[in-house]
Amino acid sequence: MSVATASRAISPSGHAVSHALRQRVLQAAAELDYAGDAAARDVRASRSRVIGVVVADVLDSFTAFMRAIDDAAHENGWLITVGNARREPEREFRLIREFRAQRVGALILAGSGFDDVDYVERLEAELEPYRKARGRIVLTGRRDLRDNLVVPDNVGGAKRATEHLLDLGHRRIGVLAGPPLLAGSNDRLDGVRDALAERGLTLDPVLVEHTDGRRSGGERVIELLRRAPDLTAVFALTDDAALGALDVLHENGIRVPSDISLVGFDDSPFASAAVPSLTTVRSNMTLMARRAVEVAIGNGAAPAVTEVVPTELVVRASTARRPRDRRG
Repeated sequence: MSVATASRAISPSGHAVSHALRQRVLQAAAELDYAGDAAARDVRASRSRVIGVVVADVLDSFTAFMRAIDDAAHENGWLITVGNARREPEREFRLIREFRAQRVGALILAGSGFDDVDYVERLEAELEPYRKARGRIVLTGRRDLRDNLVVPDNVGGAKRATEHLLDLGHRRIGVLAGPPLLAGSNDRLDGVRDALAERGLTLDPVLVEHTDGRRSGGERVIELLRRAPDLTAVFALTDDAALGALDVLHENGIRVPSDISLVGFDDSPFASAAVPSLTTVRSNMTLMARRAVEVAIGNGAAPAVTEVVPTELVVRASTARRPRDRRG
């Protein structure tokens, strides 16, 4: 390939080259950390009015979030382009490089990162060239970087959900957490511990299982009950895990909430349709998405912002007072 052809492919217009060739050149530029001419190195100078959104994983709870991001961008004359990291760090890093090569006008990293020093250092290194080019970065599910933060109150939401179960008389509460290094899940675990500590209780490690989606939620709730048959409530830190647990509890003749109360987190589209409807914590995804877009397209010279978006406990039919005939 000639230098002239590569130059045309990298130019904003991409004139006179095929889409496939342009994508090949952009991928190579990303891998080589090539930024083009002086204007290209300054993202704000060549503002593309496209927001690159890197989603940690596409889950049911992200439907409203992505719709709100798209709506807010459209209302402000911007477009979005989305990449799914699938909770794979290398895939996330590659998406960031590709968006840098495409000179998107702003970056939104949506969803939780990982509580891992090596991961954070690598992510910082991938984002630094974009920062130096005065690109605007917004994080919506993590606190591990020094960029703009628009995050849900995971700690407060989990604390309120745990308090709800405690107020119903439950003391033996099992927890279906996310993967051990997932930052958002660990924030929610902190909320559980805070609520228990205020009642003079501690979270027994035996009562915690780690899950990664709906299927494992079902598998791990049975393991929890095998280890602790006196459980009277389960708090799943995602609705996906809660719904998986609900399916398996039904299959095993365990009634919710007559035998065991169940709480989720996220208020996904399926939470209210479940039988029984799921008590859960609602993250205001619409507000969070809109604020993320507003910050992303705002003044690049403005100081970084930190906004914690309130969460809300939504009490439905899956929780009830502790059964009298069970210890808890």
